[in-house]
Amino acid sequence: MTDNDKLAILSQRIGNTTSTTALLRSYLFDAQEIILNKIYEVAERPIDAVVPSKYDSLHIRITEYLYYRRGSEGQTVHNEGGINRTYASSTVPREMLKEITPEAGV
Repeated sequence: MTDNDKLAILSQRIGNTTSTTALLRSYLFDAQEIILNKIYEVAERPIDAVVPSKYDSLHIRITEYLYYRRGSEGQTVHNEGGINRTYASSTVPREMLKEITPEAGV
């Protein structure tokens, strides 16, 4: 799946307009870096590394998560009108990162 395919899916999910396309592309890149950093946390990362296709859905979900969380980065606690928000130190939930199998170098 290409980044344009992923962008099309995200556009449908969030009701994308032309003005948010650049923002979504930025978050796609950030999500890609998060996934690749997790894959290659113990192995040397190739210069031309790309997100494996088995993580396409995760790539979209992480991008969507980053998009909806914008404006509240770094928030540790927020209580308002019965809504409680607390974010971990990670940029994305650990549950999402657990889906990634790291590569091991030899």
